[in-house]
Amino acid sequence: MLDLTRIRYFHAVAEAGSFSRAARRLGVSQPTLSIQIARLEDELGVPLFRRHHSGASLSEVGSRLFAQSAEILNRIAAMEASVRAEVEVPVGELRVGTINSVGIYLLPEALAVFSQRHPLVQPLVRFEHSGTVLDLLTEGEIDLAITAGAAPPVGVESVLLTDDPLVLVCGRGHRLWRRRLVRAADLKGERLITFDDQSPTGGVIERVLARHLVDMQVWIKTPQIAALIRMVRLNMALAFVPSMALADEVEAAALHVLHFPDSELHRGIFLSWRKPDEFAARAAFVDCLEAVVRRKVQRPV
Repeated sequence: MLDLTRIRYFHAVAEAGSFSRAARRLGVSQPTLSIQIARLEDELGVPLFRRHHSGASLSEVGSRLFAQSAEILNRIAAMEASVRAEVEVPVGELRVGTINSVGIYLLPEALAVFSQRHPLVQPLVRFEHSGTVLDLLTEGEIDLAITAGAAPPVGVESVLLTDDPLVLVCGRGHRLWRRRLVRAADLKGERLITFDDQSPTGGVIERVLARHLVDMQVWIKTPQIAALIRMVRLNMALAFVPSMALADEVEAAALHVLHFPDSELHRGIFLSWRKPDEFAARAAFVDCLEAVVRRKVQRPV
């Protein structure tokens, strides 16, 4: 009988297209993940992935198993939700803290689904910097924290919801509009709009630029991602923007993606809570949030 954990691991690698990205998403080490996939392939007697330097792609058998595994995991998720619903009906308040760049592009959809399913729960949402959100969680002022960073928050229970690449973009009409690949020399003297000093995302961008000796002029720092994107659209500067914020902008040809190669240009989106681990409203909201994340992951920039 196939091991369900290995099926989950296989599905995560297939979705991420990379063992390393899937390991970060699952919160396990890459060697552990690789061993479990290898054991699954041994059990089935066929390779499920074609490994290559840029990641992993599904074999023909792997593609068929991927469709079947999605059906299996969806059924299990439905069974778990059904059992929880029979045990306890979610009621009362649910206090959520998050940051602008997650709250604007992820939270509204999750709240819409959640409010439809659980009208007896009143969500209360606070938007703050990541550090403040985690302080509120530690102090018991909120029930759930959704933050972004290079590593999981310390001192609280956390899971990685998704890995969110940071993408360099320019506005229509910029001199780099038709470029695909850019390097440090191409960016010399360019203005940069970035996140403020309290933002872990801004710290990731700063470290990457310093390592590549990129000579850009940091022109504006802001915690407001919507303002940042609008300024780039107006050709005021370039910016590294979280991928989850860009799908509509790129689809509308308002922004253009410039590929700046660096393996650390990403951030994790983490869901954190304090013990006790479960209560009905929180568990129900986590289900809705994870469903929205899965849809967004399937719509890459």
